[in-house]
Amino acid sequence: ATPGSEAWRGSGGINATMTAWNGAAHDSTSGRMYQIAEGGHGDYAGNGVYVWDLSLSTPAWSIILPPSGAIGQTAVADYSDGQESTGTYSDGRPRSWHGYNGSVWVPGVGPCMAGPTAPHRTGVIGPRRVVKFSASTGEATFGSAATATGNGSSIAACYDSTRGSSGSIWRRWHGTANLERYDIAADSWVQVGSLEAWNGANSLTYLSGHDCILIGNGQGYGTPGQSITGGFCIFDCAAGTYHYPTFTGAPSLGSAHNGGLWPGEVQPIWLEAKGYAVAWGNQTNRTQILRLTPGADPTTDAWTVDTLPVGGSNAHTPSAAQTNGTHGRFGYWAAADALYLVNAATQQGSLYRF
Repeated sequence: ATPGSEAWRGSGGINATMTAWNGAAHDSTSGRMYQIAEGGHGDYAGNGVYVWDLSLSTPAWSIILPPSGAIGQTAVADYSDGQESTGTYSDGRPRSWHGYNGSVWVPGVGPCMAGPTAPHRTGVIGPRRVVKFSASTGEATFGSAATATGNGSSIAACYDSTRGSSGSIWRRWHGTANLERYDIAADSWVQVGSLEAWNGANSLTYLSGHDCILIGNGQGYGTPGQSITGGFCIFDCAAGTYHYPTFTGAPSLGSAHNGGLWPGEVQPIWLEAKGYAVAWGNQTNRTQILRLTPGADPTTDAWTVDTLPVGGSNAHTPSAAQTNGTHGRFGYWAAADALYLVNAATQQGSLYRF
């Protein structure tokens, strides 16, 4: 195939891996960001695995595994074969999906997708299983399926190192749903907490040291909206209960990219050593990185909302956030103590140093 004619191109081409409700998984130790079979619906059928490596002298993209049907890969006769309910193409590899905030990095395992959402082409959800990808080969292995709550049009997930011998993945689907926890080593599921009827997309951020999850809600694909007042709440992982502390300060939350952000269209990052979470998702005030600082007890004490300082000699302004959200394309590289952002396949990334 020549560029623009590949069978898996869809309506958006490879740039849809970032424009069509897609995020990424981050290895904060190595400074690598992974995109895993991102695409979905009719936007893009390619299920390739790509990595952006910040540790190189000049950060660059590489293809770990080309899409199904590419040169050297098993042929796929029809990417729109009506077999969405299987979750795979005819070669057995995962169908492309809208990743939303469902991509997570699992130490010792690699980048994982917490569950398939809106697969190519019709969006019919297949088996609701975790898909694990090799960080070196890109090949996928499938976990056990779970009878999940929620309608599956969008997903959020986070990694919890404290539960299970290899840790666990928490996830929540769109709509009326509860949290589910997947024990990675045991390959088993449990549903935790009550059903909550929330419209809009979600984000989940595990707060290590507090054993709770910062849940963001608002906007997103399917039935846009915001059901959590103020956009955020806290889930106590041990008790299985939701809490609604106040979030005070500026900028506002839940505004459509103009100085604030929709908490379900970003994936906040918890920086344990600094004691706060950060998020980015702006179209106008593009140098603003939102900072969310909890009190001593994140479940009950008020959180302070402000922004990270930007130096007067700043020489770079990120491009505008994608209309369909930043999701997980905002990460932290521990070795450089820096935040980074990727907004499009056709652009260089942005780096923020503390």
